[in-house]
Amino acid sequence: EKESRKAVWSRYQQPKKSWIYRNPYLFQFLGVTIGLSIFFSKQIFDIFVTPSYGALEKPREKKLIMDSVRKAQTRLKVFPQLLADCGGPAISYAKCVVVQENLKQNACLQEFNELRNKKDWNTRLEIRSQAVVMCDSGKMKYKACAAGLAIRLFLIVWGYFQDNYLKVQYTDVDYIVFTDASRYVTQGQSPYLRPTYRYTPLLAWILTPNIFFNVNFGKVLFSVVDLLNGLIIYGNVQSRFNSSIAFKSLCLWLFNPITLVVSTRGNAESLIILSVLLTLYFHQRLSYFASGFSLGLAVHLKLYPIIYSVVFYTSISPSATLFQSLKPNLDRVKLVCGFCLSLVMASSVSYYFYGWPFLHETYLYHLTRQDVRHNFSPYFYLLYLHSELDTAPLVSLASFLPQLLIVLVLSWRYRSRADLSLALFILTFGFVTFNKVVTSQYFLWYLSLLPLCIPELHFSNTKLVVMGLGWLISQGLWLLCAYRLEFLGHNVMLHVWVASLLFFVVNVYIVTQVLQVKNNRRDKPKVL
Repeated sequence: EKESRKAVWSRYQQPKKSWIYRNPYLFQFLGVTIGLSIFFSKQIFDIFVTPSYGALEKPREKKLIMDSVRKAQTRLKVFPQLLADCGGPAISYAKCVVVQENLKQNACLQEFNELRNKKDWNTRLEIRSQAVVMCDSGKMKYKACAAGLAIRLFLIVWGYFQDNYLKVQYTDVDYIVFTDASRYVTQGQSPYLRPTYRYTPLLAWILTPNIFFNVNFGKVLFSVVDLLNGLIIYGNVQSRFNSSIAFKSLCLWLFNPITLVVSTRGNAESLIILSVLLTLYFHQRLSYFASGFSLGLAVHLKLYPIIYSVVFYTSISPSATLFQSLKPNLDRVKLVCGFCLSLVMASSVSYYFYGWPFLHETYLYHLTRQDVRHNFSPYFYLLYLHSELDTAPLVSLASFLPQLLIVLVLSWRYRSRADLSLALFILTFGFVTFNKVVTSQYFLWYLSLLPLCIPELHFSNTKLVVMGLGWLISQGLWLLCAYRLEFLGHNVMLHVWVASLLFFVVNVYIVTQVLQVKNNRRDKPKVL
């Protein structure tokens, strides 16, 4: 009888769960704590504490040396043509000097003046060299843009074919949401009648041609904006380095697979990136009101560019003290006024038409957002476990604390005008890494800033390969687990979360390496 009872009991007995399943909250806590400990390790602490090259440093001689080498190379290219142009006066002056046995003062003054009256050799060399470089780089620049546009148009056509004939859809779900919202606008209704539309109504207004012209209008628009972003990147890098490096940066942006796919799938990130790049463009040209205006528009389109406010503000007049860095002056007032004007104006117009739904869906929703679906962020599993508990809003708000700390520390650390491009990249990379929701289009936020600062990051080839492969492999592992979960229906939620942790650790490692190479640069520059 005892044996029969034992057999019956063993039939209904549940298998013993592992420690992870029995203590999910403790496991989450340990994972997040370990991740934060990696970020705030002694190595990073040393980087933050060591003296900065930022606000009070003198301009480095690296750019001057690079420019001198570049100018010498371009002068050699046009030197034969220059000799041909100035050959006649030079021969006359040489004959005058050679023929006379006892050369007297001013004996060949007339011939010398004729040679001198020809435009200054260095000036002519510089003009010719600049013309040759600008002509060649201009042709290559527009050829690259034409190739980038052709690839994007092909992907749009391919996406139309895949959406209609294949099981897996190419078009992004967000693009369908944009189009539905635009349809409501054309009918005189609110775009917020479309569930999950949590964007500015300006986007729905811009994409109304999707309804009365062609459904792919938005994809073409985003692709063209991609080209504009590339041209801004080219101009920024060319002004600080040279045309060759600028062309490489342009190609890095135009032919990046993530850039190609995100825009042609119908994601609107290119518009936000355009606003951010325009902000940097005006800021470097000391047009602070226009810079603030562009930043306010970027924040209206998407909340994340608000993290750039501190670094833009302090870089206007960088100082060693906190008080002086925050003290208002005329240029800073212009920046703040431009920012407030554009943000208030765009928000007021939107609120006038759509009222409270606009405020909630565009701004307030993102502060308490609880996205429990799987994504690249390690927070998704924590939010998933707390989704049915009363502590869910508290956990969602607490996830902003690491981001806030990163933004404040890095904004103060890299407040120099010379470090502005790199500061924006590090801020965005750290912000996305610690964000509670991370999707593929979020990568575009910092990939758009990478071409601006990559000439300043002198990594060895080995380290570049390690970081690149680590980033791609960890992302690929996550995509594999997500595919098994979403398309095959396998119970691998925990595997997805572990892959998210691995991707998080790789991103933190990349941030530490960027910070190290920035702070370990010596005063002696390398000649490229």
